[in-house]
Amino acid sequence: MKNDAGVSTVVSVMLILAILAICMASFSATYLPGLKQNAEILHSEDVEEAFMRFSGDVDSVYALDRSAVFSETFKLGGGDILLSPSTSSGTVEIQNVSLGTLHVGSNEIALTTVNVSYTPYLTVWKPQGYLYEKGLVWVTLGSIQTPAYLTVFDGDSYADTHTESWIDAMKASLEIGNNTATITLTNLNAEPKADYVTGSGSVKLDIAAAKNQTALTLAPGETIRFNEDIWYTAANTTAVTLTNISGTVSVR
Repeated sequence: MKNDAGVSTVVSVMLILAILAICMASFSATYLPGLKQNAEILHSEDVEEAFMRFSGDVDSVYALDRSAVFSETFKLGGGDILLSPSTSSGTVEIQNVSLGTLHVGSNEIALTTVNVSYTPYLTVWKPQGYLYEKGLVWVTLGSIQTPAYLTVFDGDSYADTHTESWIDAMKASLEIGNNTATITLTNLNAEPKADYVTGSGSVKLDIAAAKNQTALTLAPGETIRFNEDIWYTAANTTAVTLTNISGTVSVR
């Protein structure tokens, strides 16, 4: 009788384990893929929100006549859920973009901004990435890209007019006095040693903008011009005070 009771206990435990194994297999085959995809979708939305906030941060740097610091944090990978902690991964890359050149007499000052891209890897959902470009956030899928909240046509138009508005604001800052001139320029550049990161952990997308001034001189007849657009021609020797809002963008 004792042996029968022991066998009965063993059989019961084996049946329970078999049922648990069947339940786990059913969960993994039926529900797990959907839960992983949903977690990836939520992660993608978090990245999009971070890029939208970053877009606002960049506009703030161009609008504020002062030093400023902004930071946005998000995860490169997503998709971790209970019983399946594995995640996707991603890459963030920052690139410099030329807006043109300001000429103050014989001095040339390159005006630049940045593009920031996020590309996911090993995702169980579609590999949807994001691109911040010229004031607008784009959704990317391979070589295809579309604005997050606009049509493609409206997005192209918005990007062009948005960068033009930055240049127009710099032009509007030009003030002419008695043989003096002042102007404020804003530049963003990628930090060379922190312009690229890949992995699955958390990252910080930072902007640090500092304000400084430079003294320049225009001889009679020399100009202040942006590319071929002449903003001012000096009638006399003119002392120019150039205020630089110089920002670096980094990812860590």
